[in-house]
Amino acid sequence: PTPTTTTTDMHSFRALAITGAISQAIAAPGRRLEVPCGQCQVIQDVANGWEGLCLGLQILNRSTTAEVCRTACCNDPKCEVWQWGTERDAAAERLGTCYTGRGLECQSERFDNLLVRAGQRISHGTVSETIPLEKGRWCRGVGMKQANIRPLSTTGTYKAEVLACRDVCYQDAGCSIWQHGTQDGCWYGYSDKCSRS
Repeated sequence: PTPTTTTTDMHSFRALAITGAISQAIAAPGRRLEVPCGQCQVIQDVANGWEGLCLGLQILNRSTTAEVCRTACCNDPKCEVWQWGTERDAAAERLGTCYTGRGLECQSERFDNLLVRAGQRISHGTVSETIPLEKGRWCRGVGMKQANIRPLSTTGTYKAEVLACRDVCYQDAGCSIWQHGTQDGCWYGYSDKCSRS
C-alpha cells in the first residue's frame, strides 16, 4: 500500500508542501496560516458515542452552558478538548462545569462526581488537501511518531486501520504527514526526510 501524506493548516499554523516528484517535504519558511477565530472542526463527539472522559483538562467555568464551553474552546487555538457536565445528582441542571485543554487518556474512568453530558475533541482549521506520497516513499525522522493502531483482527479491515491512522494525524495539531503500511503500521508527525524505502 502507498503511504499517504496530509497537508494541513491546523492550529499549529504550519504549512507543508509535498508533491510526488519532490523527495522532500518543504515547510514554507515564516508562513503563518491564520484560522478565523472560533472556527473548529469536530473530530470526536460525546453525542456520537465518544466517552470524552479526558484527564488533564482545566476548569474554565463552574456555572455555564455546553454551548458557551464549546465556543470558549473553539476560540482558544490551544484547546483541543472541551467537556461539560454536572454533578451526577444534578443531571437535569441547565448550568454545569466547563473543562478545556489538551485532553489525555480520554477513555479513562472518572472517580469524581462529574457526569459528562457534552464534549468534543476539536481541530482548529480544516484539512486543506491530501496528497499521496510517491509509491515506495516513506518519511522518517525525529518528528515522526508511531501510533498505537490495533493490528487487523478478524473483524477489522485494512481500510479501517488506514482511516484510524489518518484520524490520529488530524487530532494532532503538529501533524502534517501520516503514513500507513502493512509492515510498519501507522506513523504520523512532520518530517523533511522522505525517501524511497
